Amino acid sequence: PVMIGTLASLISTARAALNGMEGRSRARGSSKRPHAPEVSAPETPTQAIESSKRRRVADACPLLELPEELLERALLYSTTPRDLCAIAQCSTRLRTISDNADAYWRGEFAERWGGLTELQGEAAKLAGSWKNLYASRAGTDRTHAPWQKPSPFEVQVAVRRLVPETEPEACVVFLIDGSGSVTEDDFSCMTSFVTQAIEHLDTQETATQVAVVQFSNDCRLELAPSPIVLDQITNVLEGMYRMNGGTNISLAVQRAGQLLKPMAPRMRRVLVLLTDGRIDSHQAREAHDMAQRLADEQGHVCLYAFGVGRGVDRAELLRIISARDASSADSRYLGLCTLDESPW
Repeated sequence: PVMIGTLASLISTARAALNGMEGRSRARGSSKRPHAPEVSAPETPTQAIESSKRRRVADACPLLELPEELLERALLYSTTPRDLCAIAQCSTRLRTISDNADAYWRGEFAERWGGLTELQGEAAKLAGSWKNLYASRAGTDRTHAPWQKPSPFEVQVAVRRLVPETEPEACVVFLIDGSGSVTEDDFSCMTSFVTQAIEHLDTQETATQVAVVQFSNDCRLELAPSPIVLDQITNVLEGMYRMNGGTNISLAVQRAGQLLKPMAPRMRRVLVLLTDGRIDSHQAREAHDMAQRLADEQGHVCLYAFGVGRGVDRAELLRIISARDASSADSRYLGLCTLDESPW
């Protein structure tokens, strides 16, 4: 049901503004001679029925008597997303205003979930509008609260960005955190995302190889670089178990560099880091320096990070992947399943 108090407030605000506009209009037009009244053609029976319907709607909801621009301003500047969605159920006109208010929904998305990046912009296009993306993300929040997860549209865009369709060939190395701070649920979330990403890569025309490395204090090569064979890769991912121990991201990046070194110079080299990022500043600096060295030595290197778990250190992960094109680092990070609390 529509919130009557909200509608009454909107009507009062809008009518006050309308009275002000009409007063200014009368003041401007007082010195002009009035026009002769226009004579309209008589209504047909169908037009008379429609006019009657419009009058009944206007009597039931005086808000709809307002001009389009004023009605839009009253709705978008005086309501919360929840109330706007409720009000939009009153009529097609109100629903159209709500559906087409891209700037409003974009601003509400940024206010609720933080700064926007190119990734969210592409996700809004994929969803069809910022309102659809907002609704999808809000639905995800309701389902998984108190955990924070991106909408399916954001995940799809993140996967697509790993290897653009324009690339002729690529090698993607997934670096999966198996340290002690990662729970079994976190680990399952990481491997599920890797499966989803590889399934998408398999649909592209790009000649793509994939590799999987698990890391903690040491590294374990779970899958050597090879063309995509879904059954084989699925078996590898389902058979993985956590190593436990520390979080040596620098060593993992170094191992990825060793796997990528034999590849053709023109091949796109992609490192996908999945971790809770719980490392100190010294470890983060080492990982950043190692990534910088890899990018300098081999070229055509792209780094992505996906946060999973409690207390994900987003700042340190951004620092690591900023070793290559710092200006776009925000668009190459996404929290897959995070909770803002310490794991201890």
